[in-house]
Amino acid sequence: MHKLIKLTIIGLLMILLAAGCAPNGEQNNNNNNNNDRIDPGTTPIPQENIISEEEVPELVMVHVDLEEEGYYALQMDGALYLVASMGEQPTGGYSINFSEYRDNQDHTWDVFLETEEPGDDPVTQALTYPAAFARFEEDLPIFHVQFHVNDTPTELVTVINLDSPEDEDENVIDLDENNEDQTL
Repeated sequence: MHKLIKLTIIGLLMILLAAGCAPNGEQNNNNNNNNDRIDPGTTPIPQENIISEEEVPELVMVHVDLEEEGYYALQMDGALYLVASMGEQPTGGYSINFSEYRDNQDHTWDVFLETEEPGDDPVTQALTYPAAFARFEEDLPIFHVQFHVNDTPTELVTVINLDSPEDEDENVIDLDENNEDQTL
């Protein structure tokens, strides 16, 4: 009798565990685009532009605080990096994802994100820091990005350019001990 009860409990726990871990149509992870609400004039963000935190250069991440809600746009080495952070959350089950963008043709972009909060499913009981990362290889400079989270605009973000000036050594004048110009 005890074995039957134990086996029943173990079987129920396995079913609950499998149901809680299995992906379903309502769950969304950081690498999926939510393109259900494409606005006119916007373009879905291609999957190849969605990157992981590990793919973001260290110099870009120095300017990002994942512990606080924030939106970042940084240019470096010909790429535009976009980062959106939900900040610290009390449990798992929160997510933020890039969905689409609009190039306004005036060196500004509108970028649309969707967030999700945990439902009734079991979630990790630990602090989490949901964030989304994207990289675009762009020829034109982008000066401002307007992020929209669940269709609500955030503050306008000015793009930070992390590129060093080209050929900065050409403008350096080396003086010898007598303050005379040296030929480089």
